[in-house]
Amino acid sequence: MARARKVAVLAAETRTFKINKKDGTLVVEGTSPLAITGLAAERVVATGDYVTIAVENGKESTPVDIPGFTVLPASGE
Repeated sequence: MARARKVAVLAAETRTFKINKKDGTLVVEGTSPLAITGLAAERVVATGDYVTIAVENGKESTPVDIPGFTVLPASGE
């Protein structure tokens, strides 16, 4: 007698991401990779000024601090 196989059919899972300012204001959302745009050249952004959140099947992860960085100068500067 053949053994029945249990097959799980998964709904199409989509993992998206959000980047928020530390005050909760949404900056950008979508699939990876995301970019923070509109920052002045050579601006220093501190760790935690922005957070990233994964969203999977409608559930949001705990926000994670984005490490600090310095915005690169515009090309040609």
